[in-house]
Amino acid sequence: MFKRITFIFVLLMAAFSAKAQFKVTNDSLYAYGYAGTSSSSFVDLEAETHIYNLSFNAEVIKWVRTTNQLPSSEWTSAVCDIVACRGSDVDTGSFVFNPGDSGILFFHFYTKNVNASGKMVVRFSRAANPLDYVDVVTFATAWKPVGINPVNTAVTSIAPNPAKNTVVFTNTLIASGQIEIYNAMGQIVLSMDYTNGMQLDIQNLSSGIYTLKISDDLNTSISKIIKE
Repeated sequence: MFKRITFIFVLLMAAFSAKAQFKVTNDSLYAYGYAGTSSSSFVDLEAETHIYNLSFNAEVIKWVRTTNQLPSSEWTSAVCDIVACRGSDVDTGSFVFNPGDSGILFFHFYTKNVNASGKMVVRFSRAANPLDYVDVVTFATAWKPVGINPVNTAVTSIAPNPAKNTVVFTNTLIASGQIEIYNAMGQIVLSMDYTNGMQLDIQNLSSGIYTLKISDDLNTSISKIIKE
C-alpha cells in the first residue's frame, strides 16, 4: 500500500512539473504611433504584457530575441524585462522569478522619422526546462504624420477591436461629422460621413493597424483600429 501511494505521488508530481511554471498574459502585442518629423526625432513605440510565476519555487527565466525585423537602419528595438531595460544591441538576458512574483515586460521600437512596420519575437523560457517557453510577438507600425491636430480630444469607442468584418463607432462628443481611415503610409483608405453609433464594413481592408479620425467643426478624435 505504501509503495502504491508513493507511486501515485510521484505521478502527480511529474504531472505538475510538466505543466507550464510561468504565464505571460498576452503573447501577441501591438505598438503603434506617428513617426517623427526629422532624423533627430525621438519616437518610442511601446507595448507591454504581464508575466507571472506559477511555480512554488524560484525560477530563472531566460529570454532571447529570436526575431528583430526592422525596416531600416534608423529603426532600433529593445527589451525591458522585470529587472532592467536592455540596450538595443542586447538580444538575451535572464532574471530570477520568486514564487508568486509578477512583473511587466516592455518591448520598445525607436523609429525616428521613418514611417514603416517592424516585428520582434522574444522567447521566454525556464532555465531548468527550455521546453517550457512562451514566444511573445510584437508588431510595430509608425505612421507618417498626416497633419492631424486635435482641437478638443473626443474619445471614440470601437467594438470589436481587433475586428475582421464590421465595427461600430461611438463617440462622447461628436454626433455627426466626417470619418477617415488612414493606412500605415498615412494614406486615406476610407472617407465618409459619420453618424454616432454607425457600423462600418472593413472586410475589404488588408490586415494591419489603421488610424481612425472622426471630426466635426469643434472636435477631433484619433483612434487605432486593428484589422485581423
